[in-house]
Amino acid sequence: MGLDLDTTFGDQGLRQTPENPVAGDKIEVEIFVTEGANGEGGFQAEFIWDVQELSFSGFIAQDVFAGAMTLETVGDGKRTLSNALFGGFASKDSGSVGLATFEVAETFSGEAQITLASGTLGSNDLTIGPGAAYVVIGGNRDVPLTPQQASDFDGDGTIGFGDFLQFASGFGAAEGDANYDSRLDLDKDGSVGFTDFLSFAAVFGQPVE
Repeated sequence: MGLDLDTTFGDQGLRQTPENPVAGDKIEVEIFVTEGANGEGGFQAEFIWDVQELSFSGFIAQDVFAGAMTLETVGDGKRTLSNALFGGFASKDSGSVGLATFEVAETFSGEAQITLASGTLGSNDLTIGPGAAYVVIGGNRDVPLTPQQASDFDGDGTIGFGDFLQFASGFGAAEGDANYDSRLDLDKDGSVGFTDFLSFAAVFGQPVE
């Protein structure tokens, strides 16, 4: 069993939100199983998180256990979700078993973790994969680029004519314009202007460092 932030059924390997959320944003976390669900009548999963960072909004069983009834046991920053298919059994061996939703709190610090502390299928304890035992909400940090890296728009390793053509196509554009490209806005002031052109010209002809 494990956690995933890509809500496509099964483990898609997304363990960190691609963007930094803000207060009020909803975060969906999928619980998946990789084997052993076929013939089982239910499952249980225990989440742990920091209530100063996130609040729990709800849970829906799906896919492998679609239609299961859920009972929630609540603790301080801990919640156990017990799910049962009344009068039925899972007919798939692996896939998604449910979707938990969290809301980013007003006191969110910029990074939080949701951990799957334990899980069972029927009466069998599950192994939680070390790479899927938790997901990270936020925490994405900008990687500083050298002037050459920032100006290599075509990615060929040299600041050349191809980069100039791309820069020229967006020159004069501002945020909100159809042709605005944030990569060309080298000084990050919201528009592609003369100071960006000077920065680009200063590294023209150089290899990427």
